[in-house]
Amino acid sequence: MAHITSTHPWCPSLDTTRPGVARVRDAALGGKDNYAIDRELLAELEHAAPGFRDLVRAERAWHTRAVRYLAASGFDQFLDCGVGLPAPIDNTHEIAQRHDPEARVVYADADCIVVAHGRALLQDNDRVLVVQTDYTYPEELLPAAGALLDFSRPIAVLLTDTLHHVDDDAHPDKLMATYRDALAPGSAVAVSHWFDPEIGAGHDAARALETAWQTRCPGSGRYRTRTEIDALLDGLQLLPPGLVALDNWWPDGPALTTPAPTRALGLAAIATKP
Repeated sequence: MAHITSTHPWCPSLDTTRPGVARVRDAALGGKDNYAIDRELLAELEHAAPGFRDLVRAERAWHTRAVRYLAASGFDQFLDCGVGLPAPIDNTHEIAQRHDPEARVVYADADCIVVAHGRALLQDNDRVLVVQTDYTYPEELLPAAGALLDFSRPIAVLLTDTLHHVDDDAHPDKLMATYRDALAPGSAVAVSHWFDPEIGAGHDAARALETAWQTRCPGSGRYRTRTEIDALLDGLQLLPPGLVALDNWWPDGPALTTPAPTRALGLAAIATKP
């Protein structure tokens, strides 16, 4: 497996004085690669809106379903942006390569610890590339991904649990347009995003969660409206069922227990480039 390192090295996982996005996600999923500072923020998020962990878990479950759907639809190239720390099971390459052993997957993350974990796990898989680069620098990430992926053919780009950590001032709409323009027709973009329903208890929870994130991780944790999230998919064609709640996007079956209301504070969609 090839190694490519960013010209923008970034190692927040080495900083134990403030929470790290990847580590907070890991803690919410029950992982062990996190510190007390991350668990403290997770506790604050749970206090702000009980069930925040369920939102993270719903997003991870949707990611699994999305990759499975894309692989079954014939996609054999995947670009997983801001991948975070590896999950115990059902990482993107595992899902894709179960369907097609020849499938190629590029993981991109700027965090050096995330990259180290990924490379250690995937050193014997020559159809997987781990790129240490920030997905908000597509001018760097896309050429690096081209070492394994063929951009003249359709690619599935995965932006799961990422864009809500891009502040408005960083222009996530322009970021998405750059990815869209680099893709061949027939490519797909899968997006999940934290959601502010603008009314009722859901709105209050979204605002409380965003405040908690912004206080501890400035510029991160944006809860956007449906209109704002939909605008990020401009120029792409939504596949059924459209931009919907995480649990409503091709669920595996009925919920066995009543889901926490906080799970509804996330929307997801897959859209294709005409």
